[in-house]
Amino acid sequence: VSVVRGMEIAWQRVEVGSPVIGQTLAELNIRSRVGVSVIALIRDQAVIANPRSDTQFQPDDLLGLLGAP
Repeated sequence: VSVVRGMEIAWQRVEVGSPVIGQTLAELNIRSRVGVSVIALIRDQAVIANPRSDTQFQPDDLLGLLGAP
């Protein structure tokens, strides 16, 4: 977790069996629902910066989240 000018960056893994698996960023509407933005996704050791809204979450994805602490 890192805090910069009133914003916090945190990393969250998509666990096996998570209800978000198979859903897209747009479908989940994470920013409106919980107030954080997905700013990065690490999948298979590759970094996807600013994932597209049609990105589907998979087990073991690591999400970079930005929001107020």
